[in-house]
Amino acid sequence: MAKGKKCAVCGFTLIELLVVIAIIAILAAMLLPSLSRARERARQSVCMSNLKQVGVATYMYCDDYDDWLPLFYINEGSPYAPYGSTGTGWYLLLAPYFNLKTTVWQICSTKPTVFTCPSHRVVFSASGSWSVSYAPSQYTAYYGTPISGTRRGCKRNRIKRPDYKVWLAETKAGVYSFNGPDFTNIEWRHNDGSNHCYFDGHVEWKSKKEMEKDATIVVYGPYSYPYDYWWP
Repeated sequence: MAKGKKCAVCGFTLIELLVVIAIIAILAAMLLPSLSRARERARQSVCMSNLKQVGVATYMYCDDYDDWLPLFYINEGSPYAPYGSTGTGWYLLLAPYFNLKTTVWQICSTKPTVFTCPSHRVVFSASGSWSVSYAPSQYTAYYGTPISGTRRGCKRNRIKRPDYKVWLAETKAGVYSFNGPDFTNIEWRHNDGSNHCYFDGHVEWKSKKEMEKDATIVVYGPYSYPYDYWWP
């Protein structure tokens, strides 16, 4: 038998394997939050695109209806309501611009539409569901009967500083409007902030703290409200 060098068996000791696993775990813990934020930024971008499209549809609606903005809620019995004798929400006035099928109250779709934020967990159904993630300010959209009646709504040309005033915000499902002063119904889905569609058509993300800080404070009775973003 010829003499020669023996081939050593190469491998890792248990301690070395544990060290490698620990390093991988540390790296994963460092990277996962970044990946999570990156995914949320991607969803935020889709949300901004949705709001941009809904903003364009709003302008088309205004062009079709003598510059009147959609009401956030149409009273029962209004001849202008899509379903006649039944009250309905603002999004059903804009749904035809996206060729969406609707019921009296809901959007009919088995997948997300332009009215749905990808960070908003909602149920979709072909027979209709509360899948709307956005709503207008009640101080500009109003409610009532369009064109005629005691609450005629607001015309687009009445809005002062359209680059500063918020038309649509991210809200809870199943609501028709948000109350600007105390941020009732507004959802802060994206990194402690929310996307907003302004009356000039641009869409912008702002943190809740920034919105509260920048808005003008008005005293109403015993309360102080930031309202300047929402009022015409």
